Amino acid sequence: MGPALRCDLSHSCNSPIAMKTPFTKFLLFLTAASMLAGTSCRQKERVLDVETPAGHLKVDKDKKSGDVEIKVDDKDKK
Repeated sequence: MGPALRCDLSHSCNSPIAMKTPFTKFLLFLTAASMLAGTSCRQKERVLDVETPAGHLKVDKDKKSGDVEIKVDDKDKK
């Protein structure tokens, strides 16, 4: 067996793993957060975007389910 690894506040750490632990935890947290953010957002694709003097028309399609969402904003009604 190799020498015992010791790491406390009074001595410098002689373990390369112990020195990387906070950074490794941060990377793990960052990876988990990005995966969670990527799965919670609905992935939409803009199919059509038309702006006219009378209003605005947007057509979005959900990439996973294929559902289509149509938004119409009339400037005359405001």
